[in-house]
Order: sequence, then structure tokens, then C-alpha cells
Amino acid sequence: MKYTKQVLKNGITVLKVPMKDSESVLVNFFVKTGSRNEPKKLRGMSHFLEHLLFKGTKKYPNAKILSSTVEAIGADYNAATSKEYTLYYIKAAAKYLPLIFDVLSDMLQNPKLDPKEIEREKGVIVEEMNMYRDTPMRHIGNVLEEHMWPNSDLGAEIIGDEKTVARTKREHLMRYIASNYKNKNLTLSIAGKYDDKKLNDLLKKYWSKGNLGKAPKYSSAPTLKKGPKVKIVEKKTQQAHLALGFYGFDYNNKDNYILKVLSNILGGGMSSRLFTEIRERRGLAYYVRMGEEHFQDTGSVVITAGLRLEKLEEAIKVISEELRKIKNTKVSPEELKKAKENMKGRMTLSLEDTESRMEWYLGQIAFQKKIMTPKESFAKVDKVTATQLQKLARKLFKKNNYKLAVIGPYKGKEKKLEKLIEL
Repeated sequence: MKYTKQVLKNGITVLKVPMKDSESVLVNFFVKTGSRNEPKKLRGMSHFLEHLLFKGTKKYPNAKILSSTVEAIGADYNAATSKEYTLYYIKAAAKYLPLIFDVLSDMLQNPKLDPKEIEREKGVIVEEMNMYRDTPMRHIGNVLEEHMWPNSDLGAEIIGDEKTVARTKREHLMRYIASNYKNKNLTLSIAGKYDDKKLNDLLKKYWSKGNLGKAPKYSSAPTLKKGPKVKIVEKKTQQAHLALGFYGFDYNNKDNYILKVLSNILGGGMSSRLFTEIRERRGLAYYVRMGEEHFQDTGSVVITAGLRLEKLEEAIKVISEELRKIKNTKVSPEELKKAKENMKGRMTLSLEDTESRMEWYLGQIAFQKKIMTPKESFAKVDKVTATQLQKLARKLFKKNNYKLAVIGPYKGKEKKLEKLIEL
């Protein structure tokens, strides 16, 4: 799986992932800035910009003209915001690469940011907040992160809140772009079918200058493991939702591949230990899974589940029991082999499309010290041993290393739930 990375003289990184068997091209403008880079009183600006850049630019002056231009070529287009990056992409037939570059470049370089659109979009974003809050399966992750990293940029919700969104003005957004959308923070990624010479001409045409200067740093994550262990968001629901989080590792930690295998064994699929015990054998939950998230200076390992209301306590006991088991007894050779083959098989399938191939390299280029090919990644997985898994489980699953978040009708039961977690 070939790729090339180059850094232009002006500091912009360019990632090229050619796929000669493709008839489409995907262009992704990735900005290494997110909610961790925002002022506390204006949280949500990165996400706000994600909305507004599609509302009009100098060349495409309103949302209808911009969307009609893109939809006229049958393109797929969208954006996304995280705590550490914001991205904008368009995917279309390969012959439309010049138009894709024109639209995306104008969005980042010449956003209109019409004050009327800003005020109108505030209402849209508030409704988006309400949607997330009314969907506990999606909101439980926000509750857990705020509980794990309270009163911090990392713990705050990406979307902000009603007050921060309401006070955001055009001048705030313009300053944020000027400060954060720097060349050194920008990666222009292209995957699929394209002519390299024509692509280089487009890069020269649109990005020979850009926004020079140093990129600001993000605020450090607090190292807070003390305080209350359990946080309950009281809500009348038909299903309980829990998220049990353990403090994990940053993008470059040497144990990340061991962690991936550990997550797969415990909660990576329908044959994983947690799924088998909690859903298949006991019928306590509809979904239960485990995954890991990495940031530039920290990370988390999280078990989430949607449970029958009256079975919350039993599920917590079962989860605790499974964590103790993997700490106390080594994984068998058969189970370890199955997990590794499952991981490699899923990665192989996912890398068949342009989006996944681009994401594979883009995330590494942005946040990791070493870029690995899928083959090199598979070799890392194959080297994981049962001893390493047990050692890591003992390191992670400890009383002083977890936080539990719950959404449901359980007011005042924090201490009771805490006692059920025996690690």
C-alpha cells in the first residue's frame, strides 16, 4: 500500500495515496486543531466552523451555491471535528479533482462567515446538542470524559454549550482561524485516482502561500485520578447506559499494540469475553464493547454498555469479574491467535476503500512519530504475547485508575455502584 509524504516550503504537509484501480478521488483537508485549542469562554468554535465553512465562501457565496456545485458532480462531502483536529473532505469522480480543490481551498482560505448565518446556525447547533443529550448511547462518552478530565479542555464537550455558542461572534471565529489554521497545522491528503503532475499544479496554484507562522500548543491534560469514582446523570430512560473508563496511553506509547489485542479479546466483537458473558449468556445488554482512544498526551480504555434498567448492578459485577480473570489467568494460545487473526482480517477489509487508506496514514502523519505500513502493523500484532497481555491488564485495571459514568434513574447510588467494582 503505497503513499508519499512531502512537506512544502511553506510548511504544509501533503499526503498522497495513489489507487490506480479506483475511479474516484478523495481530497481531505486536515487541520491539526480542535476543541483543546479553544478559549474556555468560546468552546465549540472548531465545531462551529465546521458548520459555517459550508455556508459560503468568496467564490461560492452561500450554502445553496456551494452545495449545488458539489452535488452537481455527485460528490460525497462532509466535515468532522474532534478534540485535536478538524477535517473537511470531498470525494467524487477523478476527473473533478480541480473543482474539488477549488471548493475546499476557498472554504479554508476565504470563508464568508456571514453574521446572519452565524446567528442562524447557533440555533441549529443547540438542537444538535439536544439530540446528543437525548441519545444516551452517544452522550455517555461525553459524560465519562468530563468525569475523567474535569474542568479541562480535554474533558469539555467538543460542541461546547448553549452559553459558549451564544457568545461566539464573527471576529472570534476569524481570530481562531488566523491563530490555528496555520500551514504547519495543515495536511492536504489525496487518495484514489489522480495525475501526479496535475495534482502538483493544483497545490502550487492554491497553496503556494497559506497561513505562515507557528501553530499554538494545546493545553495539557490534567492528571486527575482522585475524586469521586462514579458519576450518575439522572435521567428517566428505558435503558441504562454505562461507560467504565481507565486512564490509558498517548498515540506513541509502546504498549498500544498490546492494548489493541487486549481490547479485542475483552470487547472487540460478538465472540469477545464481555459480549459473550453479558449479552449471550445472561441477556443483560443489547450492546457491550471495549475500545481505546489516544490523544497527544494521554488516552483512555473504555467499556460501554446499554443495559436493562434492573440489571445494571449485575452487569457491573460481571464486567469486574472478567477484568479480574484476565489479570489473574493468562490468555490461552487459541484465544490469542483468534484475536490476532480477527484484528488483521478486519484491518485488511477496511483498507480496501479510499477513505480507510487515507485515514491509515493521515492519523499517523498527524500524531505519531513513526509511520507504519499495514504489513508492519500486522507484525506488531503477531508479536504480542499472553504474558504481555496479563502484565498490561494488571497495570490498567486497578482501583486507582478508573472512572465510571452512568445515565439512568439511579440518583444517589454512586457509593453503591462503586462498591461493585472489585478489581
